[in-house]
Order: sequence, then C-alpha cells, then structure tokens
Amino acid sequence: MCRLDSLQLAPTLLGANYTVQWQPAQFITNPTSIRPVVFPPADTRYTEQVTEGACTGQASILVRVINNVTLTVNRDTSICSTDSITLFAAGNATSYRWEPANAFSNATVATPKVAPTAPNNTYTVTAAVGRCIATAQMQVTTYPYPIANAGKDSFICSGTSMRLIGAVQANNFTALPAVGLSNTNSLSPLVAPINTTQYILSAIGNQGCPKTVFDTVTIQVIPPVSAFAGNDTAIVEGQPLQLFATGGETYLWSPATWLNNAAISNPVLRIPVGFDSVRLRVQVSQANGCFASDDIKVVVFNTAPDIFIPTGFTPNADGRNDVLRAIPVGIQQFTVFSVFNRYGQVVFTTQDASKGWDGNFNGAAQPSGT
Repeated sequence: MCRLDSLQLAPTLLGANYTVQWQPAQFITNPTSIRPVVFPPADTRYTEQVTEGACTGQASILVRVINNVTLTVNRDTSICSTDSITLFAAGNATSYRWEPANAFSNATVATPKVAPTAPNNTYTVTAAVGRCIATAQMQVTTYPYPIANAGKDSFICSGTSMRLIGAVQANNFTALPAVGLSNTNSLSPLVAPINTTQYILSAIGNQGCPKTVFDTVTIQVIPPVSAFAGNDTAIVEGQPLQLFATGGETYLWSPATWLNNAAISNPVLRIPVGFDSVRLRVQVSQANGCFASDDIKVVVFNTAPDIFIPTGFTPNADGRNDVLRAIPVGIQQFTVFSVFNRYGQVVFTTQDASKGWDGNFNGAAQPSGT
C-alpha cells in the first residue's frame, strides 16, 4: 500500500459468537473490529486472534508500505513503419496506464503492444500503488521500409543486350542472379540473358529500418528470327530473277540497285550485262523489332538456260566435290533430280536444287563406277 493511503483488512471468519483482537493495536482504526482499516507508516504484520468460547485461532497478514513507486521503461528506440513493438514497464506498481490509450489494444497492462505510424511517437506510462504514482516516457521513431523498383517487365531479342533501369530507397542494394548481369551492384546493369529470366532487386535497410524488400523484373527473350533469303542460285545473262525471302513481317534488301522494290519479300532482280555473280543480303524483321539477316548468291552464266550435271564426284568427305548435284541455270522451276544405279534402282531423289547425292544408298557407300 502507498504511505498516503489506508487499507481495509478483510479476513474470512467462520462461526458467529466470537471476539476479535488485532495486534499491534497501532495505526489501526479499531483493533477489535472484524475488518478494521490500517494505515501503518512502514511494513507491518498484523495478527488477528479470534476467540469463540474456549477455542482460539489466529492468522496474520503482512502489509507492505511504499513511499514511492519505482518504474523503468524501454530505452528510446526505432522500428520500421507499420511494424509493432512491445513496450515494457517494470517496478513495484500494482497498476499501469499508458497514453495515448487509443494507440494500444490494452493500455492497462505493463507490457502492451503498439504499432506506431507517425514518424515520432511519445508514449507515457503512469504506474500506481494507490495514491503513490510514477510516470515515465519513451520515444519510438519509425522509419519507412526500404523501397525497391526493379523496373518494368520487358523483352529482348535473342543474342542482344539491354540496360535495366531500377530505383531504390535503401541503405544498400543488390541484384541477382549474377549470370547474364554486368554488375550486381548497379541500378542500371546490362543484361544479356539466353533464356527468359527474372531478375531480383533487393533493397536492404532504410535509415533505422533494417528490413530487406524485393522487387522483380522479367526479361523475356524473343526466339531468333529465322531469316532466309533463299538458296544460292544461277541465272543466264539478262534473265530476271524472282527472289523469295521468308521469316518475318518486313524485309529490306541490299544493295537495292537492281531490285524493283527493296522493301518487299519477293522483289525482282535484274543484273546488268557484265557481272558474273552478285550477293544480296536481306534484313528480316518482326513486329517486336527483332531482326536477322541472310545472304543469297546469284551466279550469272553467259549461256542459254540449261541444267549442268558434273560427270563425276568424289564423296570422300574432303570438302571438295563430295556431292553430286544438278545445277539449274536460267531455269524458272526445278521439279525433280533423281539418280539411278545400273539396275534401275533410285538411289537418290530430291525436289530441292540445293541438295545432291552423297554417294550412299540405304546407309552404305556405293562402289566407284559410272
């Protein structure tokens, strides 16, 4: 009890015809009362003796008296904004009251939990034993969580690179995975992923908030453009050649000098007299901006349209004359090329003028001969 207060003793008695005597008889309103009021200046043990006929019984109670309330609280601290923290009040008090009360789910316990949202927060606790009270304050400063922005999801053409544009509000940051990333400690690294990849930007700590947050950006890799200008071919002098490129949505041929339209897939080529061959390149693009290029070689013969077939070849894998191939010159449409052995068996056939026979039949090399 507080030294400034008084306390009513409240024993439980059984029976009806008894007398009561409290000891000591000082600082007590009535020592013969069943439930007297006491106001001792110091710790005092009161003993109650009860007599009923020839029987007696007694019990005692220690009344502790304090002159002041002891109180300690947390040190001032900081947390991440929107996080919660448990406050601690300790001492000899019998009741506690925290302010502002609406900040707590229970403002009358010694260890309440609070989730401050303001940058600076002051909490006051009042500890009491009767009329003896003590107060203390503590400050809780909040810092915003770190912020990570890895950038917008995007796409990249196969075989190319791009620069990521990230942003953080943090004490430190890092980017992962390191594979295909020029610098893990840069907010604008170059990336050259082989496959579609998700990059993670970690923002670590923000002033007094030590937490780590993450953001991701997905870089989709567009498959390579399959640019095809057509197979190398041959024409006779003065003959126009219809080109056929495939693989994209837009086309651009170069050089454009002898083409009727360099910006379509199938322009007509007219080579002036005096050239024995030309090589053209076509850039094939898709709507997403990805592109690739392919070449075609056109050989010019000063002859009438014909199909040239070598009289022999050497399929020994030395890179020279290994394939027997029909060479159409000035031929508008190539239908079929077939090779027969002396027994009338077809050992090779194709409808593609760029392909030829390698000297094998049913997986076995054929003997030399005519």
